[in-house]
Amino acid sequence: MKKMKKIAMITFHASHNNGSMLQALALQTALQQRNCDIEIIDFSNEGQRNLYSVLPYPHNWKQCIKWLIWRSN
Repeated sequence: MKKMKKIAMITFHASHNNGSMLQALALQTALQQRNCDIEIIDFSNEGQRNLYSVLPYPHNWKQCIKWLIWRSN
């Protein structure tokens, strides 16, 4: 009996499109077929959380003005 390899994948798969999720699933499936034990680690940093947040934090005056104009429409 062959020993299962343990693999941890670090990926950002919680974006607004399904491509990153499907890519993580495809890699996980391919590695499981090769008898590997997979763990997916969802990478996230402050910049990505701000990019995908409902109310992004403005880092400068230009972003603040853009946000106010966008909210007024």
